[in-house]
Amino acid sequence: DVIPVIKGSTRPNAQVFVKIIRVSGDSAVSLKSEYEIGSDESGAFAFIPDGTFTTGVYELTAYAVDQYGAQSELSEAVRMVVA
Repeated sequence: DVIPVIKGSTRPNAQVFVKIIRVSGDSAVSLKSEYEIGSDESGAFAFIPDGTFTTGVYELTAYAVDQYGAQSELSEAVRMVVA
């Protein structure tokens, strides 16, 4: 079982909404449908899910809402393989 750490950057002091889905694998996994984390004063953020990833392929997408309420577009999907 693996717990990934995913780092990124966006606007300073924004809320980042991350969604992870499992696209293939042998056994079921229990992940929240969406996570919310905040970026710091420089816009950096680190996302650590609250569950482990089992063998399989996962896709992560995200969008951010800045301190003024402006929302970014949904990011391109990032694929992760846990082997």
